[in-house]
Amino acid sequence: MYSRVLYYPLEVMLVCARWYAAYPLSFRHLEEMMQERGVFVDHSTVHRLAF
Repeated sequence: MYSRVLYYPLEVMLVCARWYAAYPLSFRHLEEMMQERGVFVDHSTVHRLAF
């Protein structure tokens, strides 16, 4: 059975997924927006979190 290890708080993942679904943003835009809020995450990680 495959299990994901959560390296980021659930709230961070939910915010990324919600923003990606609600607005026409790229994963790089989401990466920049999260960095402005003090969460340093790569755009490829945001891609995995959003799906």
